Amino acid sequence: MLDQIKAIAEDEHLLAFLTTLLVFVIAFGLYWETTWSMVAQWTDNGNYSHGLLAIAVSIYLVWERRAELGQLRPAPYWFGLLATLGFGGLWLVAGLGNVLVVQQICVIGLLNAVAFAIYGPRVYVVLAFPLLTIFLVTPMWNVLENPLRDLSTVVTHVVLEMLSMPVLLEGYEVTVPGGRFVIEPACSRLGFFLCSGLIGAYFAYFNRLGLRQMGGFIVLGLALSIVANWIRILAIITVGNATQMDHWIVDDHLFFGWLLFSGMLIPYFWAGNVLLNRWQPAFEA
Repeated sequence: MLDQIKAIAEDEHLLAFLTTLLVFVIAFGLYWETTWSMVAQWTDNGNYSHGLLAIAVSIYLVWERRAELGQLRPAPYWFGLLATLGFGGLWLVAGLGNVLVVQQICVIGLLNAVAFAIYGPRVYVVLAFPLLTIFLVTPMWNVLENPLRDLSTVVTHVVLEMLSMPVLLEGYEVTVPGGRFVIEPACSRLGFFLCSGLIGAYFAYFNRLGLRQMGGFIVLGLALSIVANWIRILAIITVGNATQMDHWIVDDHLFFGWLLFSGMLIPYFWAGNVLLNRWQPAFEA
């Protein structure tokens, strides 16, 4: 046992990874109630069902760069300490006000601030991507659900009228000759939206794109996810209208949605490869 501990201590690459992993554990463990509230969202809320996978990927990305981390020396930085105190104070205020989502944001902010305070700017740059992407699965994006739902409702109504289908829109209820459809909050498919953003970030990261290119590719993915959801809703209403609501995509519209979303990834990655050929030379220069 002592020999194993000594071997780990002498392996700077492995030690760097384990130290970083310890920061993860401490940051999440000290605020375990808030952490558990996020885990509950990741396991029970379909919009954030990729949350645990994102955490696993972040840990993998730290492991992948362990050699680089092992070559750098931590340089504690005072600004990180101020950020830690700031997020900690805000977490406390949010707790007093019972604002859970702010507490969840603060825990991820604390994770980043503690890493910045302990390691300093040079090391944090290596850790920035895996730590910051956790914000993309923090349950704070529900504010986008209603805008996406409203947009889907308007687009559905407009397109059905363009297709010359008799349609009546009352709030979120869409009535066609074949039946009545309700565009629920879940029809915003916020999960598609968030998954697209995360996939776009990973694609850009693994292909070593710059921040501007990463932002462009993420925006492209978000746009495609929205369009894919519009196609999903229109297909369900059109097929439901033609079959008097008796079709599998009407009954199992969630599965049908994931099929469409998966299909959307094909042109998405094709576009990514095309853009990569244009962006990469400029980035490498």
